[in-house]
Amino acid sequence: MRDEVHSYLELAVDYGNSGAWDEAIDVVERLIQSEDARWSTYPLLYYYAGYASQQKKAEEDAARYYQQARKMPPDYGFPFQLEMIDVLRAAMEHEPTDAMYSEHVKRVVVAELGFEDD
Repeated sequence: MRDEVHSYLELAVDYGNSGAWDEAIDVVERLIQSEDARWSTYPLLYYYAGYASQQKKAEEDAARYYQQARKMPPDYGFPFQLEMIDVLRAAMEHEPTDAMYSEHVKRVVVAELGFEDD
């Protein structure tokens, strides 16, 4: 997958869209467990793992992933998939005090729909 975090996220989203939540989590866990900080500190991996965990009713796992996501540096969070809007909304509903989700949603809208912030 060319060692690109977005390639892994695309694959995880494809699995998730098929209802294969365990496989989706396995894909992002490969990077979460990586010793490479470019991957292991990418907040969207944790947000997606939290979302996938919620979909399979593993609420404790979801809470753990969302808590980890909040600790990640926002510098590496560049969502571009429209699916990430639902992921970030789920994170917001789970943890309303996490302000980063709105910044990530804004990035999705700019990247996917071409809207610019004035």
